[in-house]
Amino acid sequence: MIDASDKNIKARYLPPIDTELHITNLAFTKIYNVKDDKLVLYATTTRSTYFYSVNDKKEDYFIDLNIDSGAYSGCIAVEDEKLVIAPSVDTHVMEYLNLERGPLWFFDGKKQV
Repeated sequence: MIDASDKNIKARYLPPIDTELHITNLAFTKIYNVKDDKLVLYATTTRSTYFYSVNDKKEDYFIDLNIDSGAYSGCIAVEDEKLVIAPSVDTHVMEYLNLERGPLWFFDGKKQV
C-alpha cells in the first residue's frame, strides 16, 4: 500500500453532509471567473444537491443547493463551470452555473444516463 506522505499528497477533510442518505454522485470542476481558480465539488443524494467550495487559501464550505431534489446515480454531468442534473423528481432537467440555478427543461419520465 502506498502512503500519501510518500507521494506528497495532501489529505483534505471536507465538512460532512448531515444526512442519513447515501451520496449518489460526485463531480469536480473549477470556477474560472474569480481571481484565483477555485475547485468545486458537487455532491448529490436522492433528495438534495450540494456545492462544496474547496480552496487552499480559505476555509472549505458547502451549500445545500436544492433541498427539494437530488439525483440518482449517474444522472449528473459537469462541463466547464456548469452542472447539469436530471433530478430524482421525474419532471425536468436543470442546470446550475456555480451557485446559480440556470434553465429548467420540463418533460415527464425517469431520466437515465
